Amino acid sequence: MNISRNLKTLFHPERFCPKNGQKFPKYAYLPFGSGPRACVAKSLALLEAKLALIWLIKNFQFNKCDKTKIPVEFYNQSGFLSLRDIFLKVERR
Repeated sequence: MNISRNLKTLFHPERFCPKNGQKFPKYAYLPFGSGPRACVAKSLALLEAKLALIWLIKNFQFNKCDKTKIPVEFYNQSGFLSLRDIFLKVERR
């Protein structure tokens, strides 16, 4: 809800659709900031994310489910996103 009724601040989820992705400035998404006031723990956060991914790959096997449509199509907006759902079978190794 927008108390001020200002149309510029209303939430419009359709603005995140792939067809509208080109409207965002190149540096609109900076999760750790930039410059002298950038996040001091950026390296630690990225290391922890990599270690978590390695742990998942080491301990689980990921296979395509029959419901996943091939070929998988992606669009690039703040990372690669799939146009359709991707279903995976996850099994402990």
